[in-house]
Amino acid sequence: MGEAWPWLKPDTISLCRFSGVCQNRAMKSSVELSEDMSRRIDRLAERTRLTPAQIVDDALSNGRSLAWQEKWAAGVQAGIQDADEGKFASDAEIANVLGKYDTSA
Repeated sequence: MGEAWPWLKPDTISLCRFSGVCQNRAMKSSVELSEDMSRRIDRLAERTRLTPAQIVDDALSNGRSLAWQEKWAAGVQAGIQDADEGKFASDAEIANVLGKYDTSA
C-alpha cells in the first residue's frame, strides 16, 4: 500500500483496477495472531487508549512495528511520570539546547 499502489488504500480496495466498476468498498480482514502478539496488542491498546485495530493499522500503514509502538508508549509514560514528579529541564538546560540550533548568529 502507499506509493507502489496508490490506488490501493488501507481497508479499501478500488474495484476500478479489477473490474472497471469505479467504486470503493470497505474491506474487513481477519488475521490469526499468536496469543503473545494478541496480548501485546491488547496491553498496548489499554495503555494508549487506542483500539487494537488502530494499532495494527498504524503498524501496516506507517511501518511502526509493535515493538516500536511499545517503546514509544513506554517513553511517553516515563515522560508523564517525570512531569508528575516535577522533573523538568532547567532554564539553563533549555537555553543550551536551543543555542545549538540558533541560526541567527
